[in-house]
Amino acid sequence: VYPGLDVLVTVPGFVSTAPAREGSDQVSIVGFETPTSTYGFDLMAGSGWDDASQQGIIVTRPLADTLDKQVGDEMTFLLNDQEYSYEIIGIDAYIFENIFMDWRELAHIADYVNDDGEPAISTVYIDLAGDPSSETVDQKIDEITTLLSANDIQGTFFNQTKSAEIMAEQT
Repeated sequence: VYPGLDVLVTVPGFVSTAPAREGSDQVSIVGFETPTSTYGFDLMAGSGWDDASQQGIIVTRPLADTLDKQVGDEMTFLLNDQEYSYEIIGIDAYIFENIFMDWRELAHIADYVNDDGEPAISTVYIDLAGDPSSETVDQKIDEITTLLSANDIQGTFFNQTKSAEIMAEQT
């Protein structure tokens, strides 16, 4: 289980062509524990966080292509009326427009911290052992949903294995 945080930011010069966000200048940043297997990146360029001390962001191909960005370039975005720039350390083949970065850094710049200034968690990533099928992941999601519902807790879940299968079918 890994902590995380997701926020929307404005990217100057960007206009989405994705059906759900067409015409928008906003992009989702996914903050997570970067030196873990939380995301199975399919990097087209760069090395990402192969080195745990590596700083920077990974952007998806559609975003990099739209903004004509390459590994080593800086990407700027706006969050809470502040401008932030990070070096691109990887470009991923994911088909949607996203930015990925360390969740603690994202929590600090989003001012999503507790009273002690520690990063607050809004997302939890669960990494199942081995290479589970999308059906196995769905079963675990159902188990977690039942447990949470019994305690009056709501959650939103995403099956990365199923998403990867769908993306593979589309290529």
